[in-house]
Amino acid sequence: MKQDRVVVITGAAGGIGSVLVDRFLANGDTVIATDATKEHLEQVVSSRNAGQRLITSLADISSEHECLELANLAGETAGQLDVLVNCAGYFPVLPFEKMSAANWRRVIDINLTGTFLMTHAMLPLMKTTGWGRIINFSSGSVFSGVPGQTHYVAPRPASLASHTHWLVRWASTASWRNVEKYATVPVTAASG
Repeated sequence: MKQDRVVVITGAAGGIGSVLVDRFLANGDTVIATDATKEHLEQVVSSRNAGQRLITSLADISSEHECLELANLAGETAGQLDVLVNCAGYFPVLPFEKMSAANWRRVIDINLTGTFLMTHAMLPLMKTTGWGRIINFSSGSVFSGVPGQTHYVAPRPASLASHTHWLVRWASTASWRNVEKYATVPVTAASG
């Protein structure tokens, strides 16, 4: 496995995100960890002894401007980007009958549009080096549904569909041959 990579992780203070921060740091990579909550990012730093290999940045990935600022941070700090992990997810529990259009949009903006905005902002850094990996997270909830999370489940199939389209598009373009995309669908297993 390559080492000394520059990795951007969204949702880095959450459960899966924080585990990924640890994994990439253990591999000797530099991690730019982003999340929407300052206190959570401070805990990411204080609970690890990573020195300059861990950089944090507060960001709302549903904002195109903030995604571009993250790309600028990666470019200014390291001059490149090797791995983008789109791990951020927002999943409030709210019954469908009580869900407003604003509730719906906020979840879609983070869970679907945020992945697009981050990928769009970071791709030029990967293209300049001719190598990169993009990892997108979906959810196993698309298969069984989750009570009170219609707005969370709805963008997940769209995320997988756009991921598939990007793969087909990139596969036909020589300049993208070494930039690969992966999708992962975490599933909770019930026992008993």
